[in-house]
Amino acid sequence: FENGADVEDYNVTRARSNTEVLNHSGLYKGQLFFDYLLVVSLRKRRNKEGYEPHITYQFPKREVMGRLQREEEEKCMKAAHLFCFPEGINWAPLTEYKSETFSFVLTELDGSRRNGYCRRLLPDGRGARVPEAYCIISRVACFGLFSKIFDEVEKRRQISKAMIYPFMQSLREAPLPSPGNTVTVSSFIPDAGTEIISLTRPAESWLEHVDFHTLFRCLSDEEVLMVFAATVMERHEECLLPATLKEELLSRLSTRTRHASTEELNRLVSEAFLSVFVRSVGHFSTHFKRSGNSRQFQKKSFLKAVEHKSHLSFVKLFIQTQMFDLFIQEEETEVHFRLYSRMQKKKFQHTSAIKIKKTHKCLSRVIFAY
Repeated sequence: FENGADVEDYNVTRARSNTEVLNHSGLYKGQLFFDYLLVVSLRKRRNKEGYEPHITYQFPKREVMGRLQREEEEKCMKAAHLFCFPEGINWAPLTEYKSETFSFVLTELDGSRRNGYCRRLLPDGRGARVPEAYCIISRVACFGLFSKIFDEVEKRRQISKAMIYPFMQSLREAPLPSPGNTVTVSSFIPDAGTEIISLTRPAESWLEHVDFHTLFRCLSDEEVLMVFAATVMERHEECLLPATLKEELLSRLSTRTRHASTEELNRLVSEAFLSVFVRSVGHFSTHFKRSGNSRQFQKKSFLKAVEHKSHLSFVKLFIQTQMFDLFIQEEETEVHFRLYSRMQKKKFQHTSAIKIKKTHKCLSRVIFAY
């Protein structure tokens, strides 16, 4: 970042968010839509050229937090507001600017993640002016849902900035819907009265905001595999994927057609790469040992059970990654144990693949960053 701040300072170790508990109405108890709303503006740098981002408003206020929590969250805010304007000083006042929405992920020392959703827009006014950004920090990964929330935010911003905060307060008090369910939020707008806004959480969101056309237009299949392997294994080496998996991936990718729709291409590419996880570590579900209210992953028996011995070196490296470690930590919780213990093996493997698909969405974003 050109303004001299270091996003890597965001190294906060904190407790996990409340366990998600589903009630009979299809809503999650104890989990909020979002942690924070930030309003980030640009200001002239002192005695220097260009602009720098700064937070002009935060909801909820930090004053209600304890000292330690406040210090931790200040590090989060420091990183988040920079991601709202990653271009650094390269800004100039504008008279026209089409609003845009994007997202980023903040990863903490324990591997847990928070999602940042950002809507940049040009505030109403006369003459040239700089954009401002509205940033939502949330534990929920669902780009489409928050895009709709930003539509409501932008609509209220056109009336008055003060109209945004009652809406966000109502949203924060609303229960988070489970995947596939809907929650309604009421919000008052002058001259329009009280509006009822329906927010539906998609049943599946792992391919939201993903378009592989750009990736395969810029890189060859072999180059995509190199990026994928380096991203998954968290290291840069010449050959990371087993030859059999590499050949299978290239074969699957070659079946795509030039005129395939975005949805068709996204699904084909994602399922091709997911086959790597299913074939190499898909047997993980049978290698947990019950311990009190949780389960413990049995790494030794898991490695011994790798079906294709040519995959063993790859698996040994993969289980050392932060991605796999976080995935296993989530599987070790009691909530997951009760869910999986009722499933037959075939159905379980299908559910496991879906969970890895969600992880793959994060991977796809990292791949695009390359």
